[in-house]
Amino acid sequence: MIELKFEECREEYWDFMRCLRSDPRVQAGFVDQVSISADEQREFMLRNGQHYQIALIGTKPVGYFGFIGPSRSEVTICVLPEESGKGIGRMLIKKSLTYGDRVWAKVKNDNIPSLRIMKGQFSFHQERSEMIIFAQSPDAMRHALNEFEA
Repeated sequence: MIELKFEECREEYWDFMRCLRSDPRVQAGFVDQVSISADEQREFMLRNGQHYQIALIGTKPVGYFGFIGPSRSEVTICVLPEESGKGIGRMLIKKSLTYGDRVWAKVKNDNIPSLRIMKGQFSFHQERSEMIIFAQSPDAMRHALNEFEA
């Protein structure tokens, strides 16, 4: 089993996150596919960095999770492609679920690895045309749908 350590997202990790999120192999799995410049990443992280955790194996960053959206209850995760299939995504979601009872996520219908993880970790889901929304409880699902449709 991999021993994963979590750290607050400090400035030294911002470019790792940007490069990982901009990797075409990773981007293909996200509902919202955007490329961001270093300046845009810096501006975003100055406002939102406190809502992210970096996953490390030893001292090597291998992924992250963060809370996005107006209420900071939508979780987003990302794992280095070369580290996929090792349970890191599942560990990221498990860790994120310790942050509250309204955590929810959205996953593209064709992102099979993420769908497997989410179905194993979230109790409720609702299918949409291009994605599935996952939540921990009926209340969390109502909250997710309200936020998603706003």
